[in-house]
Amino acid sequence: MKNYDQSKQNDEKPNFNFHKFQKNGVRSKIHQHIKNWQNYQDVNELNQFYQDLEYDHSFIQWIFPNFFNSMFNSESYRLTIEERNLMINDDEIMQFYFQNYKMFLKFLGIEWDKEELILKNQKQFNKCLHINTHNQLRLKRVFASLSVLGKREEAIKLLDLIFKQENKLYRTEYYLYEQVLEENKQKIIQNNETQINDQKNINPNKQSENNDNIKTNQKIDSQNINHEGTDQKKESNEKSLPQPNSLEVGNDNGSKQKLDQYYESENQIQSHKTQDNLLAKNADITIKEESQIQSKQNKVHQQYGVSNNNQKQKESKYSDYYVQQPEKNQKFQYKLRFDQVKNNYVQGDLLEKKWVIFELLTEQQCE
Repeated sequence: MKNYDQSKQNDEKPNFNFHKFQKNGVRSKIHQHIKNWQNYQDVNELNQFYQDLEYDHSFIQWIFPNFFNSMFNSESYRLTIEERNLMINDDEIMQFYFQNYKMFLKFLGIEWDKEELILKNQKQFNKCLHINTHNQLRLKRVFASLSVLGKREEAIKLLDLIFKQENKLYRTEYYLYEQVLEENKQKIIQNNETQINDQKNINPNKQSENNDNIKTNQKIDSQNINHEGTDQKKESNEKSLPQPNSLEVGNDNGSKQKLDQYYESENQIQSHKTQDNLLAKNADITIKEESQIQSKQNKVHQQYGVSNNNQKQKESKYSDYYVQQPEKNQKFQYKLRFDQVKNNYVQGDLLEKKWVIFELLTEQQCE
């Protein structure tokens, strides 16, 4: 077996270099498919393409590197955080990576589209997932790789297709790759920032009308989130704001600036309330449920003679939460925090690294 400590290898960035120079790594026939797959029309060409990708077990680790050692290809290397940071900032590399992803979709019988993925070859799709079932494991590598290499949205699109076409597999194998709570919070913030920018681009009369709508929505959506001191602070901020009717709207720049500040503050308050409400609604694991989970785990550990110290150490290291599988046709997005599912994206010995944080699922640098 090859030593997986990449610092001891002659090539310290094998995954980066494969995508940068597009050489080595995979067999020559796979390189040929990488170059030509988009031109295949003839039935014989397509069948050869399907066959080569099906029976070659050494290419998938190279075109979809992630933070896991492969159990099937000792000639491959798991991704390093340094490689990841370099790759997501190199447009040429990411273009090559994404084209290879489209190639793999074609192998599965799927056609890529900007809005959603389209199942074009049902027979090939069924063959990949139900006859040659090792492709189910390949998909886990793909989900993890896309997610940590700046293509999280593509991972979610593929997950949506699996949810619709293979709901049982989604519920048993892939639901923990769904969007996490932090992604919901990020989405809310982005939407709110967009609304604030839109506010600044409309005239004062429309702003006044929109402000009335915001106040109405605040009354409808207001729910008491039990965060001590938070609501009081928000109420204090609201009372300290100047009322829009007291600000004269005219050609005076000072008045306009005060009015802009008022609406921006109103939007920020609404944003905080909306974030708290949605997070409270979507979080399935409450304090009470976690207590019940802890009780179940204690009984199991007592039954098998595991000490509490070992249990706490294991929970701290692996975020070992009991998670009930979703029901049929139930989506699982925004149910868990990243910390609870991070072992789907990085191998066990890396879980305590300081860069294993939610930002790993974004295009941000992680050090």
